[in-house]
Amino acid sequence: MINQIRHTFHFACTPDKIMNALTEAHHIQKWWTKDAAVENRKGVFKWDGYGWIVELTMEKSERDNTVTSKCTKSNMQNTHAWGLLRI
Repeated sequence: MINQIRHTFHFACTPDKIMNALTEAHHIQKWWTKDAAVENRKGVFKWDGYGWIVELTMEKSERDNTVTSKCTKSNMQNTHAWGLLRI
């Protein structure tokens, strides 16, 4: 059995603005963690107060307006549960 968490959000903006918010560090720093870096389709996100780090590979598809992220490293809450995210 695979456990999944699914969320649906509706935004009053264009898909490219949402894709930028999910793939550009200066946007991610506003809504997820201030210690975020994205370079060459790799994201590194840290929460130093907790000692957490999450590393993701990130693929953006303009054709179908999706962002796919795959967790390559995580010690957040002692889990690698980030797995694959498709947004």
